[in-house]
Amino acid sequence: SKLTKRFISSSILGFVCVCFNFIRSGINAEYGVTIIMSEEGNTSAAGKRVKRSSSKYDAVEGTTTISLAERLHPVSKTYHFTTNRLQYIQHKVMKILWKNKYCWPFQKPVDAEELNIPDYYTVVKNPMDLGTVKRKLENFEYQMGDEALTDIRLVFDNCFLYNNPLDDIYLMAKDLETVLNQK
Repeated sequence: SKLTKRFISSSILGFVCVCFNFIRSGINAEYGVTIIMSEEGNTSAAGKRVKRSSSKYDAVEGTTTISLAERLHPVSKTYHFTTNRLQYIQHKVMKILWKNKYCWPFQKPVDAEELNIPDYYTVVKNPMDLGTVKRKLENFEYQMGDEALTDIRLVFDNCFLYNNPLDDIYLMAKDLETVLNQK
């Protein structure tokens, strides 16, 4: 019935992301979804909601509904799906970490030559830095928030692995990890 469809529609609209596996499952109905959309090669348009004027696309409370066919075959737009958690990590957690006074050594990849630590890459097998995490968030390379948090924690774990607990860099990483755990 219409009432049941509206109820289902409104409950689905609470979700911000439709995972790629869900899209590929072949469900033919339409679902409300927030999509990060950008023109090809233009990231300045990212973050805008898709708007349609046709009543076919109007959903409860003004949220746009896009059919499965449109999601699978975009014409000239690039669609990026994101989750609330990824958006929170990108816009809140990363900004807080990035502005912290102890963040500067973790913003770029470790340059073992410049720092005169030739054994760094033998000790640290999976190097990671916050600049790389930030870039991956901006380019929608993470599908889940846990992936981003794992990479952020890897930055600190690498620091703890390589450095002495009495080193300044170790203490700086501990402070940033505390900030991360509070958020």
